[in-house]
Amino acid sequence: MHRDKTRYGKTLATELVGREVLFNVQRAKAPKGDTILQVENLVAQSDKGVQALEGVSFSMREGEIFGIAGVSGNGQRELVECLAGLRDVVAGKITLDGKGITNASSYARWKAGLGYIPADRNHLGSIADFSLVENMTMNYYFDEQFQHRGTLDYHKIRQLTDEVISEYAVKTPNADVKAKNLSGGNLQKLILARVLSRNPRLVIADLPSQGLDIGAIEFVRNKLNEAKFKKAAVLLISEDLDEIFSLCDWIAPIYEGRLMGIIPVEAAHREAVGAMMAGIEMADIEAVGDNP
Repeated sequence: MHRDKTRYGKTLATELVGREVLFNVQRAKAPKGDTILQVENLVAQSDKGVQALEGVSFSMREGEIFGIAGVSGNGQRELVECLAGLRDVVAGKITLDGKGITNASSYARWKAGLGYIPADRNHLGSIADFSLVENMTMNYYFDEQFQHRGTLDYHKIRQLTDEVISEYAVKTPNADVKAKNLSGGNLQKLILARVLSRNPRLVIADLPSQGLDIGAIEFVRNKLNEAKFKKAAVLLISEDLDEIFSLCDWIAPIYEGRLMGIIPVEAAHREAVGAMMAGIEMADIEAVGDNP
């Protein structure tokens, strides 16, 4: 019996999530603005002391999603950690909104407008035994409007937590629940809320939808699109080509610590991007395409 795959998939997703799910989240066309991030000839080592990044260079503007597409272990982790201030840079330069942050602390980068959504939501993105209110403070403890006489204003932070729980549809009885008691999707929503509610200039989203259910994936992707319209630049690290092509304005395949090219999504082809992720040079791909 022939079955319409699109129709069947939508029906199945609706049954799983309880409402219609938009599988094909459309790339948002936001106005492009000033350059937010510049990365020049970045070199970094892995934890084992092996060179993991080899002269990586790219730039990002307001209203853009820049996608790093690659199989895990090709330098994505080291790139993200260098940008977030969690790994030393061997050589090269990082500039955020015109200010050099190559050697700046993570704290200084947060203050400058960098928001980081880590791949490991359970161990790096949250503190399992802390309440949701306490987890929210991770991005607000330095904000003077959430302080009172030198200490955290718990009432204000709790009020903020209640607001984002509602806005981001985090399923929880209350804000006192410990982070470890949330499902993966709801924990990711809380982390998104904590980062995006500060309206960061640069959002680093490392594997943001990995391991999530259908509804949570849709939610995460739509929130990244929304960030573009708030004049953020979004750096998306993903192994999912569907996600890359549906969200990104620019696609940069990465292989063994090198960006194999930077391609506007309108000119990108799935097969070519996949080949570049495997280490094939763009010139070789074009040469094959020119053969009769």
